[in-house]
Amino acid sequence: MLSIYRAILVDAEQNRQAAQRTSDIPVLALDGSAFIGDRGRSSPTPHRLY
Repeated sequence: MLSIYRAILVDAEQNRQAAQRTSDIPVLALDGSAFIGDRGRSSPTPHRLY
């Protein structure tokens, strides 16, 4: 049961590594004030639209 909590650090590192690459798969990202409010606008990484 506690293996779930131990896996969080491994998952986080794998997510950091995966974020270094761009995806070849088109992604539709939706944003709206009712969903995440101003947090999306204060993101440290700007989102690129293709």
